[in-house]
Amino acid sequence: MTIIYLDAEVAIRNYTATVKGSRSIVRVEFEVTEPGALGFFLADIGRAKMEIEAARKSAASQKKATRKEKTRSIGHTELLALPYFGGNEPEGVA
Repeated sequence: MTIIYLDAEVAIRNYTATVKGSRSIVRVEFEVTEPGALGFFLADIGRAKMEIEAARKSAASQKKATRKEKTRSIGHTELLALPYFGGNEPEGVA
């Protein structure tokens, strides 16, 4: 989970949410009064975005690997051993 620290120079101005089906979009407006704080704030947002993208890629690759393992395991099942009770042996077999 990513945390973004809001200094005294950063204030939440407005926020809205839009819901479409199972997805929600939240828009937040920030007001920054200090240029230095703006730089740190934007760096934090960029870092958070990179962490989220990396987590999504990792989850997708794990899901893909799990899917490959399931398909491979089907081809490597044990063969059934059918019992032989004797009698009616083919010719030439002793």
